[in-house]
Amino acid sequence: MTRTIQHIIEVGPGVGTSRTPTYPDGAVTDGWREIEWRNFGSRENGTYYGGIWFGGPGTARIDSIPSDQFVCIRKGAARFTDANGDSRHFEEGAAFLMPKGFAGEWEILRETEIVYVALGPFDSNVP
Repeated sequence: MTRTIQHIIEVGPGVGTSRTPTYPDGAVTDGWREIEWRNFGSRENGTYYGGIWFGGPGTARIDSIPSDQFVCIRKGAARFTDANGDSRHFEEGAAFLMPKGFAGEWEILRETEIVYVALGPFDSNVP
């Protein structure tokens, strides 16, 4: 099948489906806020989805990332600390693969914009 210009999917705010994840009580610090725009694919197709994520300063505890996720920080900075207390800091322009099953804390250090692709198969514990 030949693809045309109509098959190009824009990735950005206001495109696709808006989603604000929820967390169990005590899993995020005061001030944590985020919004995600799922711009392409879907969990239901079982292979991938992606889009753009925006968040402000704060920390969220993640019990288990439900899929491998390719991440590119377009703006801002984040620090990830695993369950052993080891951490890595990523700044604007950094790209990395967050492995399925990562457990720990996700700390947004300043206003941050992330482009991501979540790769299936997906665990069923997170929508």
